Amino acid sequence: MKFAVYLSVILSAAVLHCHASPVISEFLTVNGESIADEDGDFPDWIELHNPDTTADDLSGYYLTDDPANLVQWQIPATTSISAGGYFLIFASDKNRAIAGSELHTNFKLSSKANEYIALVAPDGTTIVDEFTYPLQDEDVSYASPSRLFRST
Repeated sequence: MKFAVYLSVILSAAVLHCHASPVISEFLTVNGESIADEDGDFPDWIELHNPDTTADDLSGYYLTDDPANLVQWQIPATTSISAGGYFLIFASDKNRAIAGSELHTNFKLSSKANEYIALVAPDGTTIVDEFTYPLQDEDVSYASPSRLFRST
């Protein structure tokens, strides 16, 4: 019995100290007027969330809308996300990857049904988070209910 209690305590402590990977918390494929970029355009966007209690370095992670090309667009070095924070990247096809500036992927998202989006680890092969999503509407962002992290 004591062994089971000790094992439970050890496992609980290990879980508390595990690092949580960033996730795609929300995205918008038809941005009519929700969020403008620095050019005054309304491109698609992807929001990443850091569920961890410490800041997370996003350097080297990839975003893709093509399951056959997991290294489609790389987040630049020295890009981080605060503990419990959110980070917006435009999916505009403008291909801007300068840390500290507004980030833009080299692809746009499709609003069609059964389209794909993924966040890939810096190794270029490990899918950290992914969606195959349904038909999208203008100015209606998408996230699965389990990904809604904000408290009310």
